[in-house]
Amino acid sequence: VEDPTAELSVVTNLLPGLGVLAPVTLDATSVAVGKTLGELDLRLHTGATVLAIVRGSGSIVAPGDDERLLEGDIVALAGATE
Repeated sequence: VEDPTAELSVVTNLLPGLGVLAPVTLDATSVAVGKTLGELDLRLHTGATVLAIVRGSGSIVAPGDDERLLEGDIVALAGATE
């Protein structure tokens, strides 16, 4: 990804009113790599919602539960900071 900050800005503009997104970059050691969003069920376990995934030169806005996370993905999360 050339400029993940620019990609997240685009996603934020597509989803106004949600506040600041927290970007999380998945590296090879992340337990999320290889799992789908449904398998992780982050909202149930943490209260966080995945609003977008920056992957390569593109973005996936409002990914579904069947979206599998890959090493290098930048996941845009929304939710309480706790």
